[in-house]
Amino acid sequence: GAAGALVGLVPALFTFGLSIPIGALVGSGTGLCLGGAAGTAAGFVGGGTAGCVGYSYREVPGSAFRGAVGIVQGLVGKAQPESEHLSTR
Repeated sequence: GAAGALVGLVPALFTFGLSIPIGALVGSGTGLCLGGAAGTAAGFVGGGTAGCVGYSYREVPGSAFRGAVGIVQGLVGKAQPESEHLSTR
């Protein structure tokens, strides 16, 4: 918008100042379209990359979860005899 208004300042003497809001309108529309296209392209590339990497490492979250469950089960197995010993006192 602001760049279009600045460009509209040049012919403002010949158009009685109407080129300023028209330039701002054209500049805003151009910025909207180019910004939308750039955002769409960035989202497309970023989403494709995330999907490809996620698919390549799809087993990693499951194995990490199974490892964490094993650690917790080991800690519970160690804690149960201690808790039984304390409850018999």
